[in-house]
Amino acid sequence: MTISGVIAGIVTRLNTISGLRVYPQVPGASTLETPCVWAFRSGQIEADTFDGVPDDEYAIVVCVAGNSYEQGQTDLYAYLDAAGSSSIRAAIEADRSLDGAAHGVFVLPERNLDFANGIFSAEVPLHVY
Repeated sequence: MTISGVIAGIVTRLNTISGLRVYPQVPGASTLETPCVWAFRSGQIEADTFDGVPDDEYAIVVCVAGNSYEQGQTDLYAYLDAAGSSSIRAAIEADRSLDGAAHGVFVLPERNLDFANGIFSAEVPLHVY
C-alpha cells in the first residue's frame, strides 16, 4: 500500500460523483473551483488491522461555495450524507479496496466543518488498512 496509490484510488472513487471537481493534489487558493474535493494522508494509526503494518489515516476535504449560509450548508450536507448520488461515503464504500490500492477502508464521521470567505468546507476522515 503506497500513499500515491491510495490517493489515486480515492480520486478514482470520487470521480464517480457527477459535478464534483476532484483535485489529485491540494489545490492552490487561486485555482479552487467549487464544489470540489481533494485528499491527503493525515497520519498513521499505530494499530494494525490485518497485516502487521500500521494503518493510515487519510482525509478528504470537500468545499462548496454558498451565496447564503443556508444554501452553502445544504449543498455541503449532500456530500456528507451516508447515501445518495453526491455522497462521498457511498462513493468510497462502493469499492473499499480503493481500486486495489488497499485492503479496505472505513469512512469516519466528518469533522472540522468551517465557513470562510464564502466557502463551506468539511473533512471526511478515512481509516485505510
